[in-house]
Amino acid sequence: MDDTDKMLTTSDNPYDPHEQYEQWLYFDTQQGYNTQSYVARVYSSKLSDPTSNELIDSLMKETFDEIIKTNPLGLEYQLV
Repeated sequence: MDDTDKMLTTSDNPYDPHEQYEQWLYFDTQQGYNTQSYVARVYSSKLSDPTSNELIDSLMKETFDEIIKTNPLGLEYQLV
């Protein structure tokens, strides 16, 4: 699996977002994490006018790295 297929999740979420998306999303939102919305906010702050898939992929990787590094919510994020 390359980086473009990765999804960000929290380590306490028992569901695989690739294989059990609905259960994963339900757990994530019930915990109040709203990981997808958080990723979208951080990602959109970096997006000006993408011209290539490589740029989009690069910005998404940068977004994941920033969320994991800064971790303002104090959650244990991981890429799966």
